[in-house]
Amino acid sequence: MTVGSTTLTGAGSRNVFMIKLDSSGSPTWATSFGGESIDEGLGIAVDASGSSYTTGYFRGSMTVGSTNLMTAGGTDVFMIKLDSSGSPMWATSFGGDDSDLGQGIAVDASGSSYTTGYFQGSMTVGSTNLTAAGDTDVFMIKLDSSGSPTWATSFGGDSDSFVEGQGIAVDASGSSYTTGYFQGSMTVGSTNLTAAGSQDVFMIKLDSSGSPTWATSFGGDDSDLGLGIAVDASGSSYTTGYFRGSMTVGSTNLTAAGSRNVFMIKLDSSGSPTWATSFGGDSSVEGQGIAVDASGSSYTTGFFQGSMTVGSTNLTAAGNTDVFMIKLDSSGSPTWATSFGGDSDSFVEGQGIAVDASGSSYTTGYFQGSMTVGSTNLTAAGNRDVFMIKLDS
Repeated sequence: MTVGSTTLTGAGSRNVFMIKLDSSGSPTWATSFGGESIDEGLGIAVDASGSSYTTGYFRGSMTVGSTNLMTAGGTDVFMIKLDSSGSPMWATSFGGDDSDLGQGIAVDASGSSYTTGYFQGSMTVGSTNLTAAGDTDVFMIKLDSSGSPTWATSFGGDSDSFVEGQGIAVDASGSSYTTGYFQGSMTVGSTNLTAAGSQDVFMIKLDSSGSPTWATSFGGDDSDLGLGIAVDASGSSYTTGYFRGSMTVGSTNLTAAGSRNVFMIKLDSSGSPTWATSFGGDSSVEGQGIAVDASGSSYTTGFFQGSMTVGSTNLTAAGNTDVFMIKLDSSGSPTWATSFGGDSDSFVEGQGIAVDASGSSYTTGYFQGSMTVGSTNLTAAGNRDVFMIKLDS
């Protein structure tokens, strides 16, 4: 993989990479980490000092600077911190006798980092031993600024249940929020959740010590997946993902226009719905990541097939799938929506999104074939290439 003047070479079949671009979109640094097998980075966060944090999973072994990580089981979770120049500060891993995956990461003002994902069987985090109640359980972990565990907890259901954490966020008080999806049932503290369909969205808030504050779920008669989460300064939380058929959020009933629709939900600080909305078209629309700015406007990205309607804006995919970016105001009404794609054979998928203090939004994902963004034409060098896009306010 080539990033500016830096060429990265994978040690195994897949390696983790991390890239920093300056404000004009030019590479500042790029680095990669891996071992003899599969290593995938799935979430990223950055703190006020410019240090970056990533999580994901690996098989076998993985080398990060002078640190060698070894899996305890099939796959283990890793967490890495780099300084502002892209050099490793610490790297650690957690796992057990089966498959353990880190999916999302967040960082607070003190440099503590939080991750979520899912695990099977058992998982050891420092002196804490977690045991899955179902086939898979969601975990949430907090590390201090030096990469040592502060707390770790997990939630699951009955022996046949599947619970997977997909995204995590943290507020100024150190409370952490996660979303994902579950099948069957799920217990979070004293709250028992039961899926209405084959899979339901869950949202959980933990206090700064890792104890549940609230937990809630939303779903309908089919599959409903939470994939991204964000939190604002007031403690309101926002999630996105996709659903099939219908989905109920408080008093709001959402109905998919096509096979899948993207949803966006806002909860107040107590976990009660403030608003919920969805967008779709004649085929599949999936939300993958969400962000929120200081004014309470929310931004999401993902991908769609065919066509997609967002308020008065009609988007049409140029390729097999196009990336979309949507901004909603604080009441959940569309401010703008746009999409980017390539030729008829191309695949373009948005996976993550962020927003800065000026209201500029940034998204990343991957594409096959070609992709046009404004006057810029991108062509994939290989089977899939990474893209990064910045939009003004």
